Amino acid sequence: MRRKNIAATPFAVIASVALAGCGGGGGSSSDDNGGGGPNSPTSANQAPTARLTLDHASGNAPLTVTASATDSSDADGTIASTTINFGDGGAVFNGTGTTHTYGTAGTFTVTVTVTDNGGMTATTTKTVTVASVVSQPANQAPVAQLSVTPTSGPAPLSVSADASASSDPDGTIASTAIDFGDAMPPLRASPPRLISSARRERTRSPRP
Repeated sequence: MRRKNIAATPFAVIASVALAGCGGGGGSSSDDNGGGGPNSPTSANQAPTARLTLDHASGNAPLTVTASATDSSDADGTIASTTINFGDGGAVFNGTGTTHTYGTAGTFTVTVTVTDNGGMTATTTKTVTVASVVSQPANQAPVAQLSVTPTSGPAPLSVSADASASSDPDGTIASTAIDFGDAMPPLRASPPRLISSARRERTRSPRP
């Protein structure tokens, strides 16, 4: 009986070792599949970056402004859609750039919204200030001033006429003409030289 027990013991040990080896190998294979399997988590979608440029930020009405969002970007994908809202109640534009005219005075907020291919959005804004046009007052007539020396005398009479004191309340004198009233052509001058001293001899005989 003792010999049978001794012979059975090595067999049981060898079988146990073989089973342990098989089990260890299988466990290792299962761990490898779990670490690199298709069910491992993916990184979260990042929001895009919205950028806006305007060629004019202020001016008088009507003011035409060109807006561009072409510099917008997405770090982990692509920009799927872009809208531009000019903030004056007009239609929202779908696209990366357009031109818009503000017809009335006011302060308006231009908003660009971009959406990436993962569905995330981003916005950015800029302000446009539109001023009303100040109406110009009606042009006022110039004021003509004339001095003549002498005002009388025997013929032939030499007369000096001076119009240099003439003025314009809302502008400048563009031209000056002095007509001596003796059927001869008037003396004329244009800026910057005005007629300040015009002399003409009179040879007309006195009327009877």
